[in-house]
Amino acid sequence: MKFQINEASTHELQTGFPITQAVIDGFQSGRVYNFRDNYFIVHKSGFCSLIQKSPCLEELIMLFQEDEIPRYIHIYDIGEILISKIKMQDDLFGLKIRHRVKLIYSNRQMIDVPSIDGFTLNMITDANFDFISALDFGIKDRFWDNKADFIKHSNGVVIINSIGEPVCICYAAAIANDVAEIDILTKGDHRNRGLAKFAVAGFVNNCIKKNIIPNWDCFEENEASLRTAKGLLFKEVNRYRLLSLYKKKAYES
Repeated sequence: MKFQINEASTHELQTGFPITQAVIDGFQSGRVYNFRDNYFIVHKSGFCSLIQKSPCLEELIMLFQEDEIPRYIHIYDIGEILISKIKMQDDLFGLKIRHRVKLIYSNRQMIDVPSIDGFTLNMITDANFDFISALDFGIKDRFWDNKADFIKHSNGVVIINSIGEPVCICYAAAIANDVAEIDILTKGDHRNRGLAKFAVAGFVNNCIKKNIIPNWDCFEENEASLRTAKGLLFKEVNRYRLLSLYKKKAYES
């Protein structure tokens, strides 16, 4: 079966998730597959959304086997029928089903969080981007297409320790419909010091200035992440299942 790939933006479609919505809006790289009146959106990072209006299980199973589909993908808010169908294809796919929590910061109030001794909060700029990227935070091309796009749109902040090392960053992995998907990364030896809360506060304040709503998305079992979000007055708006799927033949080759 030949799947149509929509290169042009399809603005009437809404996924409910900034990362895949950014692909539909033509703001980040990915593909939108169309079969009949169904759409499968694949972000270059492997995050995916299905907009289903008619039965399409057989087509999806075939699509997942296409070489251009990443060998490891994560499908937002997946239905039980599709999960059951994929489980029956255990010779083709391995899968993991996890539960996620979506929270947003919508009260439009700037966050006042005390600084932490020995650490400073800075914007990620053209001047410090390459230095930060060298520490393998993965910001260079995981979500954004290039350095210029990241600096212009991500509202990224970085925490620097007393010897000048970047140890924690917070930035928008994607922005769509004025909602920013938060990504936070902290070096392992600097965790449990409150740095994530410090960084997120700076990021949220940057978003408020631009009338952007920060979106926090994490696994249900990540109690530390949920505590941080709720401690900053993020409000829960949804719980859903994330299906992580990998093609077994791709891993065998």
